[in-house]
Amino acid sequence: MKVRLHLDYTLLLMMGLFLGCSRSDDSAVAVVNGKSVLARDFAERYRIYLETSGARDNIVLRKSIVENMVNEVLILEECEARGWKNDEQATSMLKSIRTQALLNGWTRSILDTLSVTEEELHREFRAMNTKVRARYVYGRTLPEAETLKRRLEAGTTFDALAREVFEDPGLAHNGGLLGMVGYGETDPAFEQTAFALPVGALSEPVNIGVGYAIIRVDDRVENPLSSQMDYEKQRASMTRAIRERKTQSTLSDVARTASAGLEPVFREETVRALVASWSEMFPEGRIHGEGPGQQWKSREGDELVRFRNGVWKVGDFFRKLEFTSERQRKQVKSSQSLKALVLGLAARETFLIEASAAGLAEDPVVMGEMEGPRLRYFLKRWADDAQSQAANDPLDEAILRARYVANKNLLKHPAAANVAEILVRSPEEAVVVLGRLKQGADFASLARKYSIRPGAAQRGGELGFGTESDFGVVGKAIFAAREGTIIGPERVDPYYGVFQVLKKRPARAKTFEEAREEIANALLAEKKQERFQRALSMVRERATIVIQEKVIAGIVLQP
Repeated sequence: MKVRLHLDYTLLLMMGLFLGCSRSDDSAVAVVNGKSVLARDFAERYRIYLETSGARDNIVLRKSIVENMVNEVLILEECEARGWKNDEQATSMLKSIRTQALLNGWTRSILDTLSVTEEELHREFRAMNTKVRARYVYGRTLPEAETLKRRLEAGTTFDALAREVFEDPGLAHNGGLLGMVGYGETDPAFEQTAFALPVGALSEPVNIGVGYAIIRVDDRVENPLSSQMDYEKQRASMTRAIRERKTQSTLSDVARTASAGLEPVFREETVRALVASWSEMFPEGRIHGEGPGQQWKSREGDELVRFRNGVWKVGDFFRKLEFTSERQRKQVKSSQSLKALVLGLAARETFLIEASAAGLAEDPVVMGEMEGPRLRYFLKRWADDAQSQAANDPLDEAILRARYVANKNLLKHPAAANVAEILVRSPEEAVVVLGRLKQGADFASLARKYSIRPGAAQRGGELGFGTESDFGVVGKAIFAAREGTIIGPERVDPYYGVFQVLKKRPARAKTFEEAREEIANALLAEKKQERFQRALSMVRERATIVIQEKVIAGIVLQP
């Protein structure tokens, strides 16, 4: 039976996000090879789709969603017929999906006790209506930061220490001064300390990711006009913000406790060797080819860390890396960060044991969470297989040239401008910089002295050529100005910038050689879509499909 296909592959995957919801209606909107597509599942999916897409309810869209659900049933049948549901790849993926669902369930059980008090909301509201003038210095390690604090207490100035510790020229020359900052404008840990610190007091070392900061608040200004009405308007957003912070803090505390309970003892020689090879093994955090490579094959039996209840060898650690993200692997740059990754993985295994012991593997919510990722995996795998030969199809040079001629007016290098900037942390600093420029000061010299963006500062503020969109909020002003024009001060959230237009370059048409790759990629995308649709059509032609149009039209959506 040949049925018109309404939705493309992207929407097919998108709709798969919502599989598994249900209502009480057991009637069928379609029957596929004897299997019913239930009206209750359609109603829930369609309701969520309307909410997320902003589309309006209509019979054509209803039928399209039903056709999409039919396609899913057929694709899952195809995957099963090919033996994919139980092969090694699927088994590994489904294990990962189950593990994540278990961890999510365990996390919810930990966080269910979190609450937000009225006192916490009032404290949050006061902070949101407060600005502080803060300055800091930092050490890359905790001992370095403790030394900096002792020197400050002994009388060394922030100005002197800032020149020692900061590569950022702005902070190095202004004593680590951030200027007046509002709530939500700085690192969360920095913020929590600065907004609670008495004026003039020095903080204890604060972990800000790149090191440990010693903070001093020089001034605090509260908005006297904030009202109870403002408080009520912001209650929901403040509650969310507090819960998010509590969640992160609670999970971090639990992870630290779990890691400490394992009593880890690392073999330092192995740790150092892994760190030295890390960027080569995992460039930009990616696992490629054989991963660690041959040089580590002979060392997979080397001990990495000994826990109270067992030992991880290098090979064990490499296998566990499949449960980490590129971002997590990319953060490994030192022995300390590698150990943190190992301990995170060890804590994760402890949590999984606790989740299983609590019976979460049979929890209906946890089991339901697995359905969406499971469906997306099989839909994507089938689609990738259907499209896999498209990349091997030869490119016809005549077709590429014909497409170039037909779209020549659209294939352009956009207008671009080379811009220099001086980026500073407060409007007062920006006004001072602008005043000096008006008095004839050299832009590049001021940029090297004051700009807080290190790379640009070293180049005399020069950012290089970019399009209007590349320059964000100041793009329109830059492209409306002539070469040599000074622009600003402009707020570049949360900082302030003064800009100079160095050179402008008009838009121009791309040559065929310049546009060839872009055209080829567009043709490849079209071929992939064609192959997907062709494969889906073949599956549907072999199927018995009955669409219940009256049932579809008669469904009443519940709010």
